[in-house]
Amino acid sequence: MKFLRNWRRKLLGLFNFQSPGGGLSYGVALEKEIPKEYLRFLMEVLQAEVDSNSDPEVVYPLLAKNQDKLDLTFAEIIKEWFESEVESDNSERNQFLAATLNNFAIDISNFPLGSRANNLEIAIASYQAALEIRTRQ
Repeated sequence: MKFLRNWRRKLLGLFNFQSPGGGLSYGVALEKEIPKEYLRFLMEVLQAEVDSNSDPEVVYPLLAKNQDKLDLTFAEIIKEWFESEVESDNSERNQFLAATLNNFAIDISNFPLGSRANNLEIAIASYQAALEIRTRQ
């Protein structure tokens, strides 16, 4: 249990997108390139992955509620976001991000609702992003 709490704390630090005013802040470059609703959903689903230890009973309702965002745009956003988050001097953080994306890929590939093709494309994009880190080490 302590491990999960530490892991959650790490994720909260990694996905610390609170601006001083309390709103979500994703960085200037990402705000201009990525629609906020997609980025907000990505952060929410990755947080759910970590908080629930990738429990489909927690993740699937979130995916079901956001089926309109499970498209090829979302697959591209995952790649762009991940590339912007990788830090060349922080291997532990990068490994954590890759593991979280890998777990998300498993869940989205098994998600029974929505477009099967889109779900698989999102899973592939997530696996590819995670693999970038795994092959660098």
